[in-house]
Amino acid sequence: SNSNNNSNTNKKGFLLSILTVPSGCRAPHLLAFAVLKVQAGAPSSGAATPMAAAGAAAAVVSASGSSGTPPPMIQGALASDSGATLLTSLGVAWGNGGDPAAAERAYSAARHIRELTGSIDSLAGAVLLRNLGIAQSAAGNSSAAAESFARSAALRRRMGTLQTEVGASLLMNIGMVRANSGNRRGAWEALQEAKCIFDFTGTLQTPAGQQLLCCLKALSQQQTAAATAAEK
Repeated sequence: SNSNNNSNTNKKGFLLSILTVPSGCRAPHLLAFAVLKVQAGAPSSGAATPMAAAGAAAAVVSASGSSGTPPPMIQGALASDSGATLLTSLGVAWGNGGDPAAAERAYSAARHIRELTGSIDSLAGAVLLRNLGIAQSAAGNSSAAAESFARSAALRRRMGTLQTEVGASLLMNIGMVRANSGNRRGAWEALQEAKCIFDFTGTLQTPAGQQLLCCLKALSQQQTAAATAAEK
């Protein structure tokens, strides 16, 4: 009915509005609450259970250390694939709000849950690992980012989902991390593979495809400059 459609639209709109709230506000708690309400189809008034889960999720992220530090005890409904999805949504909120460190903690906790439940080897796991890598890179943790990107790419390659625009963007992430680490040859290989996928999917003219071409041009110039310097 129209009333049901309007209700669903309002819920989705509320969720999207929460996603854009800057870091430093109550966005993480509100986002967790909104996600649980939307997924469960709860009324707008909410209930104690979703808010408790939201508080638990926020507490896990607050108590978590870096990606190399195990998160605190995760139990109850949070120790599930839905809990991992909730924490991933928290990571998106913090990342969009300009807080990569908090985003990294949320994604790391979500990864820990998916590893415990055995769901890390899935498309959702691949998406999570790429998000984690992006947050780690933004936080200056290049080595951890490279590992997360590599795991995500390996999963997508095994599942046959690397030959997509998202897969190409992931390879571009790998290339940029390698370039920033001084591995120009490895970066060139990753970026060239990404270009082949963009060509194959007809998405080279998209913003992501154009960004790739800029990366290839910059890397080519760096290689030329390095070769010239070596000859002197």
